[in-house]
Amino acid sequence: MGLQFDLSFSGGALRRPPPKWWAAYRTSTGLAPDLVLDFAAGLYGVGTGPMGLVQSALPLTNARLGGAAVDGGGAGLLIEPARSNLVSRSIARPTWGPVGPVTLTALSEARGGVFPGLEITSAGAAWHRAGPGSITFQAGLSYAMTLWYGAASAQMLKGTVYSTATSPASNLEIQGAPGQMVAVVQNGGQITDLRNDQLASGFYRMRCRFSLNQTVTTNWGFGAGTTMPGDTVTIYGLQIEAGPEATGYIMTDGSVAGRAADLLGLDADGWGALGQGVLRVTGEANGAGDTALCRVIDQTGRSLTLMRRAGGAIVLRHRDGAVITDTPAGPIVPRELSFDAALMWQAGLMALSVNGQPAQMMAFAGFDQTARLEFHDATVGEGAGPARVARLIHYPTAVGAEQLAQLSQ
Repeated sequence: MGLQFDLSFSGGALRRPPPKWWAAYRTSTGLAPDLVLDFAAGLYGVGTGPMGLVQSALPLTNARLGGAAVDGGGAGLLIEPARSNLVSRSIARPTWGPVGPVTLTALSEARGGVFPGLEITSAGAAWHRAGPGSITFQAGLSYAMTLWYGAASAQMLKGTVYSTATSPASNLEIQGAPGQMVAVVQNGGQITDLRNDQLASGFYRMRCRFSLNQTVTTNWGFGAGTTMPGDTVTIYGLQIEAGPEATGYIMTDGSVAGRAADLLGLDADGWGALGQGVLRVTGEANGAGDTALCRVIDQTGRSLTLMRRAGGAIVLRHRDGAVITDTPAGPIVPRELSFDAALMWQAGLMALSVNGQPAQMMAFAGFDQTARLEFHDATVGEGAGPARVARLIHYPTAVGAEQLAQLSQ
């Protein structure tokens, strides 16, 4: 009996085995990665075997993936500094204290999967409001505030912090229609960096930074800001942090609560190369100041950090002890806007391309064998973000300027 062959044909051509899972991460020239951290897709590979990249579970301990709906969602690895929510009752409820004859009504919504909602009904004065309780604000210290709120029958919302413990009184006020709030009073302090977002239909978020000139113990209160009795506003939640930038929601229920910094990293075990490599990174920097997204460290302690400067320029920073070398400023990228970057290093040369732009080249002292990847840099801004990384891929071989630009598209 002759040999039999089981051949499957499609259109006359022999079917080939399905491509490896990591084939989609190869470069256009066929260069294969030795590290894939695709946080958005949930695909991870560390080290290579006889058949190529070895698929693995998420290799980062304590990693937080995906933003909460109350923070605008978004897939990726969350990187944020250590913070505490100073508001002891972050979810607005009738346990909030009234200022003036307001009526507080508990709602039963589930905005962002978290907030039931609190309806605050005014008795007819613009100062009628409610708040979660007093906080001691230190003179000159920067605080970041996030307010989650809804539509209002008054079509107007006012937020007020007021204290007669100082002379003249310390008074900050924010006011506006849903999604259009602005600073209107700044007596004895400052309101800066005010941002409005609509997270969903009828669901809004306002973020700002504020400071007071003198130390006071008082609270922020919220109300309709109108003089029509029966006007209402809906408040969902509040967060106030000591720090230069608002970060993700920290729930509190009767006492202050905190979150540790996201200090995440991965040793170069089975990936990396001697003195050269390429990283492809998709992410966003959410800090108003200098913000690091990731860095690689060699065995001598020298590092390369992908960062966004306060003004928006994306750069690659080489640090060798106290000596810092940055690539020329790349494109200006607004914070909270995703960008693609490809960075490369080899003997005496580092390069960076952002969003397909021509690579920025810079001579530097060099890099030894890769020892570690980290998603924080204590010497940049707040150290750990705030940032989000959707994808990071490492190739163990340096590439030219043209291909680097292609990799950042």
